[in-house]
Amino acid sequence: MLQVLLWTLSLFVAGCLARAIYNVYLHPLREYPGPLLCRATFLTWMLIQCRGESTNFIHAQHKRYGPVVRIEPNLLSYSDGQAWRDIYGHKTGANSTAVGNLPKPPYAVRTNPNGFSDIINVPTEHGHRRMRKLMTHMFSAAALAGQEPLIRGYVDKLVAMLQARSGEPLDIGLCFACTTFDVLGALAFGKDFGGLDTGELHPWVTNIFGSIKQSYLQRILNRFPWPLNRIAYRIVVDNELSQARKDEFNFATDRARERLERGITMEKHDFMSYMLKYNDVKGMSEGEIMSNSSILIIAGGETSTYKPLLSHPGETWENSPCKLGAVYLSGIIYHMLCKPSVMEKLVDIIRSTFKSEDEITFNSLSEIEYLSAVIQEGGRTYAPVPSGLPRVATRGGSMILNKHVPEGTVVYVHAMAANLSPANFVDPHDFVPERWLKPPPAEYADDNLHATQAFSLGPRGCIGRNLAMAEMRLILARVLWNFDIQLCAESKGWKESQKTYNVWDKTPLMVTLTPRALHSSD
Repeated sequence: MLQVLLWTLSLFVAGCLARAIYNVYLHPLREYPGPLLCRATFLTWMLIQCRGESTNFIHAQHKRYGPVVRIEPNLLSYSDGQAWRDIYGHKTGANSTAVGNLPKPPYAVRTNPNGFSDIINVPTEHGHRRMRKLMTHMFSAAALAGQEPLIRGYVDKLVAMLQARSGEPLDIGLCFACTTFDVLGALAFGKDFGGLDTGELHPWVTNIFGSIKQSYLQRILNRFPWPLNRIAYRIVVDNELSQARKDEFNFATDRARERLERGITMEKHDFMSYMLKYNDVKGMSEGEIMSNSSILIIAGGETSTYKPLLSHPGETWENSPCKLGAVYLSGIIYHMLCKPSVMEKLVDIIRSTFKSEDEITFNSLSEIEYLSAVIQEGGRTYAPVPSGLPRVATRGGSMILNKHVPEGTVVYVHAMAANLSPANFVDPHDFVPERWLKPPPAEYADDNLHATQAFSLGPRGCIGRNLAMAEMRLILARVLWNFDIQLCAESKGWKESQKTYNVWDKTPLMVTLTPRALHSSD
């Protein structure tokens, strides 16, 4: 028996070595550069991802090897701006090697507990177009105008909460999360989560990070063949994460069902009303509506920090997610606090442009070029989703960066590697909103702005981009109109210490706020 086991083990080791040799010397991607262990086996990259070290590692590899890195035997990472269009953009050309809109690999598609797809995880292009066509109505210009009073009301509550907490340390990222989740709860379910009233994120919200992390680890571990994938999953993923996924989805579908029963209420301009008004036999089933109601809130989700706002600095903090806009805003605030000249310039523009706070609206803010430039630079230096969104080369292969990539190869643009590449941007680690102005200063005139795509692009680009941008402009402008902000000592190096599990795993961004009226004569 022992001899059989030894022979079995020997054959397994020999098979692994033979596969590694094939991957390095005979694989169709053998000419692409990358670390030897990454080219030999997918286990190297899997381990790095499970440790949360993927972003720093892959950025370092692009600095060493250039715009294309073979980060796994069958995976290529890109940092060149053109690759965004070649992989994610609208398809151009009719032959098998046409560029753009490559499909997701099967392992990157998550199955919802109710068995119905959502707009992010729907496996077919036809299904995605069907859902997106219906959901486009809720993000139209008319819908956004109707949603503005609701959003302004929640920003009023944010400002009042910050006024009450002025002068003491608080986690500004958590404040943003309470705001954006309350807004999206009201828009998706017709009822907010009470974050701005209680100073806490709803328990459902605290489950979302566990759900996101569970999905991320499951996708990674599914690279093992059965039954090793199941064994690895049970070893790496604890029961708490698995339960978080179920609890998150069940709560969302229950809320969606309650809202569905109330029918169309267009005067509120909420998401469900638009879905029900324009739905038909070519639209979505009730199960798909349930699945998408959850995605509308957590899509583009990010990690933040959860604790009641009345907690004291130094306590143990727990992780939970924060909607894309809150993550985005946290990065902007942090970078401006690290570069006071930008903060001073934007504050001066906002306070000199408006005579009263009532003048700060979606339309008036959209006309402030420097504010938009600050937000765009924030998306470059702290991408809301820093990792790559995997796609797979289609039948016959795909053309990426004018080079044929073999069929079945997994490819993506790694957002932070592209954003911080000196081949794309001058002084890539410096927070310089001026590079986004038209025209930019001469030293930034050759920056490849298309290399940054905070909302992705193409047919699967963020459908809620306009809503997110309007919301971020309003929150940022209202906070800077009312307060001066200082970074607390414990949050210095806030960005640099973060790990990523497809999204940022953040610590609190602790600041103190001083109402401008306390020391300003304007």
